[in-house]
Amino acid sequence: MEPIEEEPFVIKDVGIKPKKKLGIKQKIGIACAVLVAAIILYPIMSIMMRIYNRSRYKDDLFLQKDVAKYLEDRYDEEFIVVFNRGMSGAYNYVQLFARPITNKTQKIQIQGYYNKKGKLDYYDDYVMIKLKDEYEAYLEPMIDEYFDDYKFYLEFHSEWITNNLPPDTKVEDLWELNANQDYPLPTLFLYLKNSEINNYDEATVKKLAEDLKTGNYRGCFEPLMFGDDEFFDKRNRQNIHKDIGARSEDTDNYVIFIYDNKIECRHDRREFIWY
Repeated sequence: MEPIEEEPFVIKDVGIKPKKKLGIKQKIGIACAVLVAAIILYPIMSIMMRIYNRSRYKDDLFLQKDVAKYLEDRYDEEFIVVFNRGMSGAYNYVQLFARPITNKTQKIQIQGYYNKKGKLDYYDDYVMIKLKDEYEAYLEPMIDEYFDDYKFYLEFHSEWITNNLPPDTKVEDLWELNANQDYPLPTLFLYLKNSEINNYDEATVKKLAEDLKTGNYRGCFEPLMFGDDEFFDKRNRQNIHKDIGARSEDTDNYVIFIYDNKIECRHDRREFIWY
């Protein structure tokens, strides 16, 4: 049987012609079309993304997890959100409260502001809460120089929150900063028992205010003498701003503001400056 001869494989020309290279004008035209499309679509995509991001915060569980993660990343501790107040009516921020898992008494305030992408940027007052005990311990020896039967509480302005201070800020770091600019304005509330009546006078209050100024304290200082120890006993950190029933005629107080270069005071309807 004779072998069958196979025809050689030949690639036939099917008429495909090589593509022509685009000219400069064509390239410019395409680039312009892409640019115009991007200019038109980018704002639309940004709005859609912003709407999507904001919608996620309506889920309370998502919001709580997001806040807890923010705090954990910033302070390297575990936190739990205890209350979500929602959007503040007076200010344009979302307000929440949290606490460290290891401390049930501390209450941290968090403010969330929507950025251009529809995400929340958070600010909190945990640095100042941690500083409060340290700051009070620093001030106590100055008060001890003048009074024995007293109680005092330091408070930072509750609506003035900043993330400008590092998490490991110490009290002495504040001396290089400006109260009410770099950190929330503090107020020192000093409550005196009636047994201190002989030590409580303008000269003593002035001297204590000057010592506080020398010791780098900047902010409000409000010493108050109770005529009735019943109200002294009632006053505590939780009811500083609440009416406990004490009549104005049964108390005597100074409202003092300590600046870098002066001390302003108001007492018994008089206003004056102590240099």
